[in-house]
Amino acid sequence: FELVAPSKVKKSFCGKGNGNKILMHEEFVKKTNVDLLKYYNSVASPVNDIVDAYALYKYGLSTI
Repeated sequence: FELVAPSKVKKSFCGKGNGNKILMHEEFVKKTNVDLLKYYNSVASPVNDIVDAYALYKYGLSTI
């Protein structure tokens, strides 16, 4: 079990430790070719939750 600072995950995912929701979503679209805004109205929940979970997943894979 490892606690990971959000800034560390963001830095790994989008290159900026202080990346905002919009930047994280843009990077998600680049990496997955899936635009969640086609299904939801804004980058607020649940979109930012999905993006954060994916970023954390990718971070976890990169540390194996």
